[in-house]
Amino acid sequence: MTRRYDVALCGYYGFGNVGDEMILHAIVELAHESGLKKDRILALSASPRQTEEELLIASVNRWRPKSALRALRESRTLLLGGGGLLQDVTSLRSPLYYWGVVMESRIAGCRPWAFGQSVGPFHKKISERIARDALRRCSPRIVRDTPSQRLLSKWGLSADLAPDPAFALDVGPPIESGDVVILNIRPWGNLSVEIAREAAAYAQKHGYALRCLALSPDDEALSKGLQSSGLLAKAEIVRLTSWKTAASLFAGVALAVGMRFHFLVLTLLLGAKAVAVPYDPKVESLAESWSIPVWNGERALEEVAENARRPSAKEIADAKHRVRASFQSALKEALGGR
Repeated sequence: MTRRYDVALCGYYGFGNVGDEMILHAIVELAHESGLKKDRILALSASPRQTEEELLIASVNRWRPKSALRALRESRTLLLGGGGLLQDVTSLRSPLYYWGVVMESRIAGCRPWAFGQSVGPFHKKISERIARDALRRCSPRIVRDTPSQRLLSKWGLSADLAPDPAFALDVGPPIESGDVVILNIRPWGNLSVEIAREAAAYAQKHGYALRCLALSPDDEALSKGLQSSGLLAKAEIVRLTSWKTAASLFAGVALAVGMRFHFLVLTLLLGAKAVAVPYDPKVESLAESWSIPVWNGERALEEVAENARRPSAKEIADAKHRVRASFQSALKEALGGR
């Protein structure tokens, strides 16, 4: 049977989270570079009209099971497209939803595969079982960090390793260092408050401006709340609504201090110095693989920042090459050697 689409993309798309939109844009770009026409690509999205307008691909509402099933019946493959989809830190709903889509794809005769995944952490055994069952049905499986690869191996599942899809994006040339500290915080208990306090003190000591860069509505609300409380009284708060404008908002950065995974990816792609604030294993793994110093509250930010460095052009080029080569190979396998 001839199907209308080659790939149906499924991820946390259409929710206004810049990191997940970076993944979606990158995968569409990678698929196009690999020879797929955009009219052969479909995405399940919470904002399908916006997704269609921005990416010039077809999109259906992820919350309408009948529409999603019809779309999967028209696609050769389903791609669980990157990010921390299979974890229960946010809630059990996340692994349940993506497991459900994988099961729908099997009903629809649509081959599931996974690319750019971070798997876990899990607080409940049921979540882990659901995630394992979803991934065992996916082939090929590509993860973006070593802990995820180890976890799948423990489950008896093979997985290849590749950088996050967003490394394929062209966000602009390396930026010049200046006199701005850029801070990204997300809601995560006292950790967010403490790093905000440290960043404000660091900026004041060095005579730097402080810019809070929010990658989601939750980030923005938290930053504004801390500004109202006086902790970030002198900070400029900016909402990054598109990765395409990141270069202008990173202008003049002396140091980027961030919690979110894709804030750190943007920092690397723009060639700036970074300090990571791991709230999650995927952030810790990214920091380790790129030798980004980590602030965890045990030392002053001043001390940690001394080890921050700019990534080399060769390191960035290598990451871009590896993610492109990995995606092309995985896509070819998923489409049956197309």
